[in-house]
Amino acid sequence: MKHLKRIRLYSQNRFAKRAENARKRALKLGLKGQFTKKTIENLYVKQEGKCACCLQRLFDKFEVDHIQPLSKGGSNFPENLQLLTPLCNRQKGDKFDG
Repeated sequence: MKHLKRIRLYSQNRFAKRAENARKRALKLGLKGQFTKKTIENLYVKQEGKCACCLQRLFDKFEVDHIQPLSKGGSNFPENLQLLTPLCNRQKGDKFDG
């Protein structure tokens, strides 16, 4: 029962959890910019709940992707973010056509 409660709570706070994890990573790496739960919610609405790459419905299975990868000088500013399915994010890796 406790496990189900935890899953329900995570599901309700999925945007907040992703933003918090990214914030911690950014601090650790000394990256520029940051995003919040609201940023991810706005991206989800802007992308109409679809992957920016394959246009598949995201539901709860999505990852925050950096358009210009952090490893190639990208930032955590909202303009550099998109939501992708886990598969699309793996296929993109740290590629950047910019």
